Amino acid sequence: MKLNKILVMVLTIIIACTTLSCIVSASYEVSPAYSIAGDITSELSISGTTATCRSYAFASTAVKIEVEQTLQKKSLWFWNDISGASWSKTVNTRTIDFTNSKSNLNSGTYRVKSVFILTNSSGEKENVTVYSTEKTL
Repeated sequence: MKLNKILVMVLTIIIACTTLSCIVSASYEVSPAYSIAGDITSELSISGTTATCRSYAFASTAVKIEVEQTLQKKSLWFWNDISGASWSKTVNTRTIDFTNSKSNLNSGTYRVKSVFILTNSSGEKENVTVYSTEKTL
């Protein structure tokens, strides 16, 4: 009887360790599979108290690209849109290069959020959101 308890305990430990090692060793790489989107970037540069925001996309199969570009400021753990610093543009081609600026910024950490909607000739659409690196003023 005592041997059965020891055997059950040993088997339980082995199963637990095996399961734990499987969980720990599992790794997943998730990358979105875009069929239209190609080279897409969102960039921010700051000079003095002026931010320059750039949104760029090239999609070889796109016939239309829409972008909404927004300058955001970090507040604790959240990002807030800056008033008067949101712009949009639509082009009927496969490339968009969109630059805007916002002046008289206060100190803080900023980034650019660019939301792209890419449409191919079949009418299929892809939504892609990209953020610039953060810059501190």
